[in-house]
Amino acid sequence: MIKKLTDKRLSEITKIPYGTIASWKRSDGYTKDIYLFFKNLDPEFLIENFGAKTPIIPLRDKEVVGAIGISQGTLYGWKNGKGHRKKLYDFIAQFSAKEILDICAKEKDSINDKTLSKITKIPYQTLQGWKKYEDRQVLYKLLKSFTQEELSSFFS
Repeated sequence: MIKKLTDKRLSEITKIPYGTIASWKRSDGYTKDIYLFFKNLDPEFLIENFGAKTPIIPLRDKEVVGAIGISQGTLYGWKNGKGHRKKLYDFIAQFSAKEILDICAKEKDSINDKTLSKITKIPYQTLQGWKKYEDRQVLYKLLKSFTQEELSSFFS
């Protein structure tokens, strides 16, 4: 007899975010079929085919996500994105979570928001949201901690 998988265990084995699995389960149509397909597979088969693969979000990225206050999905979207999102991921990926917090603790404010938006291609309204909401302030402060020249050399 094949042991039924819980949704949480399915997420752990396949590295598919739990929220994605839950949305497949609730949906109608092909995504529900995908959910049922995975759910009815032998757990040993899943472990053999998915278990050895690296997680979607590496451990280092998980630490950074916690430090800058964004979701893993957002970071993953930036990592696989294009344009300013990919550049932002590449910029953030240079630092460990501790380095990010150390840089932000210096409270250096070397560039105004309009210039920061122009250099990074991050919309001005997005920067204002990061500035306003406490959970995103670390990301905002990290960008503000660098000079215009430093940011220009990276984001150009």
